[in-house]
Amino acid sequence: MDAWLAFLSSDEPQIVEELYVNYPEFRRMYEDIYELCASLAFLMLTQRFTLF
Repeated sequence: MDAWLAFLSSDEPQIVEELYVNYPEFRRMYEDIYELCASLAFLMLTQRFTLF
């Protein structure tokens, strides 16, 4: 439970890295969330240019 809270509430690279190394189940979730954020950022950037 503490690992979940740290994962969801921290943006410090050291904490995220510790969770990534110590809890293999977080690896897939973190990668999925990273891909989602990257896709949303790309979508927002491309939409911004199509509006103008």
